[in-house]
Parts: sequence; C-alpha cells; structure tokens
Amino acid sequence: MTIKIDTLVTELIEASEVSPDITIECFKSYTFDFKSIEKYGSWLPKDYTRNLIHRTNKFELILLCWDGNANTLPHDHNGHFCAMHIIAGKLTERIIPGKGNCRVPGKNHTYNEGDFSLIDHSDRIHSICNLSEERAVSLHLYMPPIDVCSIYQDNGQKLKTKKLSYTTKRNYKNYE
Repeated sequence: MTIKIDTLVTELIEASEVSPDITIECFKSYTFDFKSIEKYGSWLPKDYTRNLIHRTNKFELILLCWDGNANTLPHDHNGHFCAMHIIAGKLTERIIPGKGNCRVPGKNHTYNEGDFSLIDHSDRIHSICNLSEERAVSLHLYMPPIDVCSIYQDNGQKLKTKKLSYTTKRNYKNYE
C-alpha cells in the first residue's frame, strides 16, 4: 500500500513507542512513490544527499537522493538498525571485509525500485553505490538516529570516525 509521508511519520512515532521490531514492520509494510516525497529531496552532481524528513530520539527518517555514479565511502552504522526502501532507480550494496558482516565480503547485492533492505545491530561494513548514470532515490529509517559512523578502506581497515550531517532540513517538520 502506498502511503503519504505525513501518515508514515505519525505511524512510525506510534510504533516506536512499542518496539523497534514493530517500527521496522510498520516501515516495511508500505510502498512509496517519489512524487509524494520529492519536496524533501535535493541533488548534488555526482554525489548523494541526506535529506532529513523527521527525527526523534528513537528514529530518524532520511531521503537519500543519488546522482548518477554516486556512492558512499565504506562505513558501518555504529551498531544501529537501518532499513532502506528503494523509491526510484537501483542501488548496489558492496560488502567490505570486516567484523560483523552477515553477508559474504566482496559480494554485491543490487536493490531495485520497490525493494526493501534491513541492517540489524551488526557491525556490517558496506558501501552503497548508484552504478547507473540515472538518478536513484532511497528512504532510510535509522533506529536510533546515527550521529557518527566509522569510515573504512576497501580492505576493512578503519580510517576515521565521521560526524554525520544532513544536506537539507528545509521541509523537516516536528510532528511531536
């Protein structure tokens, strides 16, 4: 079922009061179309943007907009849950050798429009890539919000800790 973003945020707030599992199931059960959430997006040439939709102390909902051939550096999620819906285009996850990888390092997994992915509390090290010239869009739910992550080399060697920020908050609403 396709849902409006305001309705989703309200349901995520209610679900987050119950448990992380209920919140993930709530997020997973819906589909989204870019037209309904494009006002939250922004674009940078050959890069991706992190556009805040909503944040509480229990979760953050971020729209990531990927220009052609954009990718993240290899990173972890600092032990936090991450759920991802592919709204438009397709994205590839590269698994980097290191502790906590539940998938085989060096293997890629491609997610197409409409696909859902979940990263649990593991210390998985990965990179997300838009291997196409076309733009892609993904909606991410992090529980709790992630303020820092570790950045790695392709061999799994930690390089640094990075403080995360948002590209935009311009349509961010406080629903509480």
